[in-house]
Amino acid sequence: MADNLGNAFTIFGLEPVFNIDIADLERRYLELQVTHHPDRFAVQSIDKRQAATEKASAINEAYRQLRSPFERAKLLIMMAYSTKTTLSNAVHFDPLASNLPLPPDFLLEQMEQRELLEDAKLIQDSDALQGLRQTWQQQADILWQSIEDALDEKHDYESAALYLRLLKFVMTQLDALDETLFEWSL
Repeated sequence: MADNLGNAFTIFGLEPVFNIDIADLERRYLELQVTHHPDRFAVQSIDKRQAATEKASAINEAYRQLRSPFERAKLLIMMAYSTKTTLSNAVHFDPLASNLPLPPDFLLEQMEQRELLEDAKLIQDSDALQGLRQTWQQQADILWQSIEDALDEKHDYESAALYLRLLKFVMTQLDALDETLFEWSL
């Protein structure tokens, strides 16, 4: 698996960096789909049809990974750790593992904000929810920038992994808040 981690970038002929041109990725994806679509091999041998199906599947998975900033960051972190560790450690490394510690001050702040969310839900204070949403969105924006800087500028994969875990936490909070706002809009 470790040898295949960078395959998504290789498939599209891209440098393994976080900040990629999404329009270029989409253009390359469409070109590869035209070239390798299984329908083009419908009258070929079973082996060639199977190979085309596998290639199309690999292209689709690589596109999914690279299209998502979250998955792309995770992939880059895993690639970095695969070159630093033994194969057995790299295969099992997950930058989002729940057993990796988060800073206590961050957790305390998130708990306080989560309490504010619950209080606002209880009294149906949509202004308070919008304020929390803005706070969490600002945190998410800062974390996205920190991830990009850590990956592309500093090559600090340990910090990038921490920022990604923090971002996952904030995004979970945002999702819960958005779900509440959606329910209230019905």
